[in-house]
Amino acid sequence: MLRETKRLEGCLVRAEDGPAGRVVEVLFDDEVWAVRYLVVDTGGRLPGERILMLPGFIEGVNEAMPASIKVGLSREQVWESPPVVADRPVSARQEADYYAYLASAPYLGVSVPAFPLYLDPEVDEEESGDPHLRSVRELRGHAVLSGEGRPIGYVKDLVYDDRDWAIRYLIVDTRDWLPGKRVPVSADWVLGVGGEGAQVEVDLTAEEAQAAPAWKPGTVIDRRYETELHAHYGRTPYWVRQDYSNRWEG
Repeated sequence: MLRETKRLEGCLVRAEDGPAGRVVEVLFDDEVWAVRYLVVDTGGRLPGERILMLPGFIEGVNEAMPASIKVGLSREQVWESPPVVADRPVSARQEADYYAYLASAPYLGVSVPAFPLYLDPEVDEEESGDPHLRSVRELRGHAVLSGEGRPIGYVKDLVYDDRDWAIRYLIVDTRDWLPGKRVPVSADWVLGVGGEGAQVEVDLTAEEAQAAPAWKPGTVIDRRYETELHAHYGRTPYWVRQDYSNRWEG
């Protein structure tokens, strides 16, 4: 199911033996376009302490109030994760410490991921973090530009797939430049993030975005709407490409 990342923020983290904190931030990789971590405030134990959590530990998302996520970990396993500094980029050292903790922690019955190839276990404390690791909260408000540099709108949110935590779409608000509406733009069409200022460049024209089928905030992006959206842009849908890829690999 496709979900808006903003609905994760504030979610209660329900561990196997009780509440373990709340989600305060979603971090994603702008190179592979996938959620890499949730940042959890463990306020019930140590006020203000925040830790990283891999989305692979999440067993379910409940958006009904009070919103919550269910994780296949005990509260102790959540709380013992190495802390990260609030409101600062995650450093390479903090990522390395987290994976080292996962490798040494007694995760009974839980599959522990391998140490990522992009991380050096002996990374220096002063080394900066991965430039592709970004906060969804900070991306919101970035200007969205066409390939020709024309303004299309700004990023309102990201939409992820709760089956594999891939980022499928950027929700773009066009009201300041085009007739006011919100349109999903596939993450596959992003040409770059950052550059000169807070902006996202996409492989679309302003006219294509203006004529795209509008999306009503709060409604589910289902396969019917996705098919209509990709047909409008004349692009091959991601699920078709994945199907071909799976057949080829098979």
